[in-house]
Amino acid sequence: MFIPLPRYPKVKRDVAFTVDAGIPAEHLERTIRESATELLRSVELFDIYEGEQLPGGKKSVAFALEFMSLERTLTDVEIEAAVGRVVAGVEKAHGAVLRSMR
Repeated sequence: MFIPLPRYPKVKRDVAFTVDAGIPAEHLERTIRESATELLRSVELFDIYEGEQLPGGKKSVAFALEFMSLERTLTDVEIEAAVGRVVAGVEKAHGAVLRSMR
C-alpha cells in the first residue's frame, strides 16, 4: 500500500519539566496531549533524570514533541504558541517547572 509523504515539514521541539518524583510520566504525557492543539502529531518520552542536580523529591522528565499541519508550513509564531499551550497545561496541572526547551 502506498502512503504519500507529507507535503509540509514536521517541526520538533524538546521540553523538559521538573516535577515531584511521584508524578508518573504517563500523566504528564496525557496532559501534553490534552493541552496541545491539533498541530501536535506525536509525543515521545526520551529522558527521566533524578540526581544531585535536582532538589530532593524532584525529577526531570523530557519529551520530544512533533508538530505539523496538513494544510501549510507552520510559522514560528504558531509553533511557539502550540508549545506555550503545552507548557502552561503541564505547569498548571502538575505544578511542574519548565527546565529546558529546545
